[in-house]
Amino acid sequence: MTTSTTLAAAPAAVVPRSKGRIVVSWITTTDHKTIGYMYLIASFTFFCLGGVMALLIRAELFEPGMQILQTKEQYNQLFT
Repeated sequence: MTTSTTLAAAPAAVVPRSKGRIVVSWITTTDHKTIGYMYLIASFTFFCLGGVMALLIRAELFEPGMQILQTKEQYNQLFT
């Protein structure tokens, strides 16, 4: 009888990726799930930004004159 021996494969060493490589991999991905996550993050970010701008406009209109924003030009920029 013959016996055969098989060598067990050594486990691959896990090398932690640096933060810069993670960001680059997210930006350059073609994975549909990752693109969906980025879309959700961007839409929620712009939703919150629009909410803050709307609150600034409403706070400015609470009383006559300029309270929060310094100039009328800033109000016009925020409004448009």
